[in-house]
Amino acid sequence: MEQYSNYRLVCTQTLLENARAITDFVGVPVMGVLKCDGYGVGLAKAAQIWREAGATMFAVSMPEEALALRDTGAEEDILLLAPVSEAGMLTALLEKNIILTISDLENACFYRENRGDGVIRAHVAVDTGMGRFGFGWKDTENLARVYQLDGFSFEGIFSHFAQSFEKGNAFTQKQLGRFLSATGYLEEQGIDLGIRHIANSCAA
Repeated sequence: MEQYSNYRLVCTQTLLENARAITDFVGVPVMGVLKCDGYGVGLAKAAQIWREAGATMFAVSMPEEALALRDTGAEEDILLLAPVSEAGMLTALLEKNIILTISDLENACFYRENRGDGVIRAHVAVDTGMGRFGFGWKDTENLARVYQLDGFSFEGIFSHFAQSFEKGNAFTQKQLGRFLSATGYLEEQGIDLGIRHIANSCAA
């Protein structure tokens, strides 16, 4: 038990140092990602660390994490980085003012059909090579189409680098180019994209 406590203490201190280094370096708003129980530090503790470091909003990968984070008292915007496909969970997230991810048109339509009377705050996911979910970066027709749907407040668009932690950055640069191509097209259509985010810590 003591060994585990010491481990968490080291993780906490390391996270604080890293969070401060990132926010000081990038010079733009930072989103603290708190998935996997704050990467072992604990959800509430990790949120406090990122808050002290200057993060302006949080993100998680599981809907249960989003609800748990809100229940810790976090008042910041919270983005759920993965799409939701269960109506009951969608309702719970909307009640807690969680920002949702839209991964494709079918996902967007599911949200609209099950949202009730409220407006859904959302970020749009673009797949630039990670291969998990999101609109294909070349699928500009459907990307533009989703922004025509009513019932949404589109507050951001994002992708995720697959190999930024590895030496060399050829694929990372390719993904960045794809993301800028997709977002550039949408902006040419007069679409307000809100926050654009793609860089994880290694990429930053």
